[in-house]
Amino acid sequence: LWMKEYLQLDGVTFKLIPIHTPIDPNNPFDMGRVDADKMYNIVKNWSWGNSGNPDIYHDRETRTNAITYRGNMARLVEALLQQNEPEKAKEIMDLAMEKMPIDIFEFYTLVEPYISGYYEIGETQRARDIWQQLAKKYQDQLSYFNTLSEENQNDYWEEIYTNIEKYRSLVDLLIVNDDREFFEKEAQVFDNYIKTFPYLLADDEEEYLQDPDFLETLPDEGIPIPADSIIQDTLQLE
Repeated sequence: LWMKEYLQLDGVTFKLIPIHTPIDPNNPFDMGRVDADKMYNIVKNWSWGNSGNPDIYHDRETRTNAITYRGNMARLVEALLQQNEPEKAKEIMDLAMEKMPIDIFEFYTLVEPYISGYYEIGETQRARDIWQQLAKKYQDQLSYFNTLSEENQNDYWEEIYTNIEKYRSLVDLLIVNDDREFFEKEAQVFDNYIKTFPYLLADDEEEYLQDPDFLETLPDEGIPIPADSIIQDTLQLE
């Protein structure tokens, strides 16, 4: 409807308001404005029931609901940080991690904004801990696929490549948040995992699968990473 540019996100609902908020063509799903203070009060009063309780079964529908809740709470965190309210932002991030833990709710890419949020408020170790939880999920998937025969891996090449790309995005997140020390360590771990599938990547990534021991430094940035790293293809430094 044409009214999509006159919305305000209030928790998990949109309210029609007489304020024009243009939709970002690069991110059309983030519709409407956010009244950070109002939405904060709404979210803090949600009743979560047994969400996140490891002693109950979270069915597929319950876990899928995390897409809406994680996404909307991430928008609230962003709005709170723009208002220079890091303590409130931390409350919302902690709440999201408690009620929708990674091990239960999956949908790992939706957790990335929380990693960035923790970095922004100076909670570096917390950001790294969550990052490692996500990385372990992709590592486990790739380790499993690596146990299959080459013929079976070819049958699952799309899933393998998807996991590699999601893992790559996670590694890039460390550069975006300027955690260079952690990046240097984890980029090598990433490379070690993707190089276990050389014949699947050879057509597109052959230039990155040469001398694994050689290190080079990115221009003007002083970040040593493997010259054959697949990351270099998409790494953007701001």
